[in-house]
Amino acid sequence: MSAYRTALLAFSVALAPFAGFAQSSDAQPAYAQDITAGGARIESLGEGVFRIWSKAGDGEPVATSVNLKRIRHAYDPAVDKDVPYETNVTLSGEAGPLIDAAGAEYGLITLYHIDPPLSDLPSREPGVDRGMDFRDPANLVKGAYSNYVSPVITNDVEEQRVPSHPIGHFYVKAEVPGFPTILTGMTTTRRADAELEELTLGRELGIGGVLLTPEPGRLNSAREALNELTWRQRELRVIDGLHYSNVGGRNIGPEYVVTDGNVVFARFKVPLRNARDALAFFVEFLARGQHSIFGSLINRPYKGTGAGCTPFAMSWLQASGVLPFINEPPEIETSDEAPESFGANDFWKYLQRDLHIPWQHVGCDDRLGVTRTIPADFTVYDLLFYRESKALIVKASEGLAQKVKEDYGLMAATLFQFGALTPLRDLVINSKRKDPDDLGNYSWAKDGEGLAARFWDNKRFSAWVKALWAHGPADPRIALVREGRFHGIEVDAMTAERQADPFFAEADRISEVRQRIQRPSTCEELFSLGIQ
Repeated sequence: MSAYRTALLAFSVALAPFAGFAQSSDAQPAYAQDITAGGARIESLGEGVFRIWSKAGDGEPVATSVNLKRIRHAYDPAVDKDVPYETNVTLSGEAGPLIDAAGAEYGLITLYHIDPPLSDLPSREPGVDRGMDFRDPANLVKGAYSNYVSPVITNDVEEQRVPSHPIGHFYVKAEVPGFPTILTGMTTTRRADAELEELTLGRELGIGGVLLTPEPGRLNSAREALNELTWRQRELRVIDGLHYSNVGGRNIGPEYVVTDGNVVFARFKVPLRNARDALAFFVEFLARGQHSIFGSLINRPYKGTGAGCTPFAMSWLQASGVLPFINEPPEIETSDEAPESFGANDFWKYLQRDLHIPWQHVGCDDRLGVTRTIPADFTVYDLLFYRESKALIVKASEGLAQKVKEDYGLMAATLFQFGALTPLRDLVINSKRKDPDDLGNYSWAKDGEGLAARFWDNKRFSAWVKALWAHGPADPRIALVREGRFHGIEVDAMTAERQADPFFAEADRISEVRQRIQRPSTCEELFSLGIQ
């Protein structure tokens, strides 16, 4: 089944009355604690099991069971062997009571961000972060590929290969007293990357296809997340894969030792009722089948269109009232101010970013709902090799990534994998490029031109926490904290108000729009509808 058909299946389930991939249960417990947050009625049955009520076509209420310890995804276990048949996103036991000095009960929502392997490491261009490089489309692709081929290993006698996350990754930990502690994140499946290679590169959808096309997704299990965070509490070794060279069985290229795990975190202290609202969001997110769709740059949980790891993490803050909105943030100029100037109430203004992707770089196909495949004017190969030396192109053509993979094992799966670039051996580079002479425009479009995409920038989240550690927080509601090697902050959000509107109201509206409209015939027409 193609990625589009898989995503469409999950999406159609999301638009149904919570039939989802949650499991039905006939058990009637002795109690049912109501944690409804303004949307569907949700009851806790204990032990991480919830009953969510919705209306069927005839208006009669229908109950569906969601079990946080036995979450199923929308895939065939025989095909998607990397997706467990049932995923447990909880840690053992329930979170105990949390009461502050004023006697108020609260919950904790912690976002752990893992930086790409080469973040903050020496660059051939001083001042340029080797993590996510947003200067232009070409540098974004080059930076992602450089991190993709750079392994991360524990720096001890018994080396442990650690997931590298070439574009960064978020884990969410939710401690809501009386409920199992949740530790999870949104990620792709292995098949998603294979299909991205076949369809996005094969159909030449360009960077727009990579940034804008949702793929099959899954939730990280709590054990998976905990294992990685535990490994990252060790000293790490990062291999600079772009300059990797194996001579006599050892790498003679650059290697770096990382002592902070490449992890920063922000822990948000919220009123207990708000923490339950966030838990209710997650239960309904599962019931709608959204956990099976790894969303693109512009997909959002509140739209019912799936989630990448960053929108998924931010949705917990939206649902808990830490961010004072559920839909898109108020229209503001995205800020490039010094990150330490943002406090507990307005940090989100720094995390927002705008990209204007030129239409020449945007392709789309039936996975997004258009009637035909529309290739971009430039391929990912054009971007990757834009103004690069012949020496680098030759090195990539010889299968650089494949050599790294053979020595260090499977590369991390990510929407930015660019599959066919691994390896490029036996391919004639110019045959994969539409602009081998670099005559085209490789800049972001100007305001008002191209596709305007506002997104949550995980790189800026990391920069904000690091800046607070470097300069000290000016806001008294923010405190510097550590978890072993990890540097983080604790944000007092006890004054956050509850969200008044149902989290998925916009998803239901988009569902109705999709049922009424005809499939568009161009990428511009598709994105102008605002239903992605």
